[in-house]
Amino acid sequence: TANGEVFKGFSWTFSTPNMPVQVGIQGDETIYMLLENGQLMSRGMQLKSSKVSGEITFEDWDNLQNYKSEVNLISCGYTHNAILDKRNSPILKGLNYCGELGDNNPTFGSTPKLVKAGYQTSAIICEDNTLWMCGRNDFYQIIGNEGTHSAKFIKVADNILDVALGNGYTLYVDTNNILWAIGRNHLGQLGDGSTIDRTTPVKIMDGVESVFTSPSGYFSACITLNHDLHIWGDNSFSQLGHSDLENNSIPKVILSDVTKASLGGWHGFALTSDNKLYGWGNNAHGQLPGELFNAVSPKLVAENVLDMDAGPKTSLVLYISGKVSGWGYKTHSNLGSGYGNASNFIVNLGRTYDVLQGASLIPSRFEINPQSEFAFSPIPKPLTGDYEYVEWSSENPEIASVDGNGIVRSSKLGETVITAKFVDRYGNSKKAHAT
Repeated sequence: TANGEVFKGFSWTFSTPNMPVQVGIQGDETIYMLLENGQLMSRGMQLKSSKVSGEITFEDWDNLQNYKSEVNLISCGYTHNAILDKRNSPILKGLNYCGELGDNNPTFGSTPKLVKAGYQTSAIICEDNTLWMCGRNDFYQIIGNEGTHSAKFIKVADNILDVALGNGYTLYVDTNNILWAIGRNHLGQLGDGSTIDRTTPVKIMDGVESVFTSPSGYFSACITLNHDLHIWGDNSFSQLGHSDLENNSIPKVILSDVTKASLGGWHGFALTSDNKLYGWGNNAHGQLPGELFNAVSPKLVAENVLDMDAGPKTSLVLYISGKVSGWGYKTHSNLGSGYGNASNFIVNLGRTYDVLQGASLIPSRFEINPQSEFAFSPIPKPLTGDYEYVEWSSENPEIASVDGNGIVRSSKLGETVITAKFVDRYGNSKKAHAT
């Protein structure tokens, strides 16, 4: 890091089918990784709040542990999370300041298909496209609930495709692809061209596919049907990517061909259809991989990316290979033990089609006369996967040596073992031997 501190990475290897498909950050304290088999892993601060007594407990997990099984998806809020399990049942965990965990046995009009967690607010969209919400409501962010908190899920709208829960405000997209907003608007985060708080929904724009907010900040984004990324709101750290520091209350395009976005406290990410990751905004804690300073416009920060999530001051990236890397503020073992900034936390979970599964040398046993040569040509590849380079070595080089091209040169009678160490682009390796 900038002050000379060095932080070690961490790595785990999971066998098929336990490969990661989604990552998430709750606040800056907790990270999550959802595996293909439905197992949800977690690391960092585990926050719990009793719905009955309100008692708060916490535990610091300094190793990646099993958090929940049979999970379809997870949405991470500021101090709680929302899970949809394999039976399409919503499960909400974490703190419960304003009733954001909802009631114990909620009843919905139809089967839940999408869950969202925000800043002390939760939302569920069902198969019949009804929207249900609970939690904090001081700025009328629970649509039509007249400014009172709700500890129970209540139906607030029909014909809804997507919803995003900000700090005191709500954005949602209806089945006509119209974007609507309600709630706090002091920095233009609603996108209606004003800084006036709204107690009833106001139309923002047409042709919207999905919408995003920051659970801890005051800026917003949406992806249109033609995959343009629009962004607006607070811009105190260039988190709008507009190449300036001016707040903007009107949506503005900053990137095209976007499939997903994630907004942190004062930085953001966008993933394009070719799996390239762009980042912008505040970088005080190193939360933008590969960048040294704040980025006033989108910068390419990673490639071959499958998923990502931005926390208030932390970032988590899942690569197609299965590697999970994290950058930014390090606290409560989220990115490793101790506190400070983590320049590159790594969880190496490896996908079978990118990571070495085996290697071989043919022939596995051979004889040559003294003072002669034998060449492994062409250099054999691993049985599956790709590799970057091969390291060659001889167990008894006084008998026979091997150079970097796999050419064996014998010196005298005897026996030795030639080893080829295949190393892939993620640092994984497999060895093959010949006698």
